[in-house]
Amino acid sequence: MWRRLRLVPWDVTIRAKSATSIWQTKLGRPRPPAYSRLVEGARIYLADGLSAPEAVRAATDGYRTSEDTVGQFLADVLTFTPDSQVSVRRR
Repeated sequence: MWRRLRLVPWDVTIRAKSATSIWQTKLGRPRPPAYSRLVEGARIYLADGLSAPEAVRAATDGYRTSEDTVGQFLADVLTFTPDSQVSVRRR
């Protein structure tokens, strides 16, 4: 699960009324160079994959730690030492 899950910090609030007009003003109508850049980006993604920015990795790691209830339980009730051993007894 953690291989596919990413937490993206979103620190910006966009009002619904202004969002459409802002993007229409900034982007305008799609132009052919935008399509070629889209295709080139897809080629790069398919060849090399996609790496997450540091802010996304940090937010995901923090979320993983805060949601790991089993890990939190084990940290609370067990003591780990370098020479610890676990044995299993068969019945």
